[in-house]
Amino acid sequence: MGKRKAPRKDVELEVRIFGLDNSGKPFSKIALTLDVSRTGARLKDVDIGQPGDVIGLQYGDRKTRFKVIWVESKGERREAGIVSLEQKRRIWGLDLPETGADDFKSAAGDEPVLSDRPERRSQPRKALRTGAKVKNDGKRIFSWGTCLDLSPGGCFIQTWNPPPVGTHLDITLKAGDSELELLGVVRNVKPEKGMGIEFIELFDEDIERIKALVKTGPVFAGPTNPT
Repeated sequence: MGKRKAPRKDVELEVRIFGLDNSGKPFSKIALTLDVSRTGARLKDVDIGQPGDVIGLQYGDRKTRFKVIWVESKGERREAGIVSLEQKRRIWGLDLPETGADDFKSAAGDEPVLSDRPERRSQPRKALRTGAKVKNDGKRIFSWGTCLDLSPGGCFIQTWNPPPVGTHLDITLKAGDSELELLGVVRNVKPEKGMGIEFIELFDEDIERIKALVKTGPVFAGPTNPT
């Protein structure tokens, strides 16, 4: 398995998490961290929702948005791993190193890998055509396009009105009869043509599914502008 590029620091901090629950009702509750990094945190003893949910988190007078990556129950104890959607914000106010290996992984064995741009870009992308659905993290408005090339490091999505460079996106790619959900950030934009996206958080399972999708070749696998 790969290693995180942002090592974690074991520290218990009291934070407030807030958002909408599964019924659409707002919630706000206190939680404690087990450890934190520049890109995420691990929370304990909290009912936080499901993987893929976007929540707000406040520490002191600082607030930012996080995405739930995994949730585990250990007897009566419940843990969750979250990753920041606004990584330029330094919410913790701690001296945290930016690089180095981190051997943290969940008890289930899944270990998210924060992509490293030089390493990922060295992987050649393969041309293909598959349906893509994207939305800005934390928003409910989707747009549709076509993924024209793909590698474990990123992809290019053809779309008429791409968002600005630096925008964080939820990305859903058609993969045969199923869908592949990924988190990415826009790295370059071609107006009225599309955008180059870097995947910023991948599990080993995601990488294997991307490789499998690449092997299928340039096959169109879904609508680009459904009505």
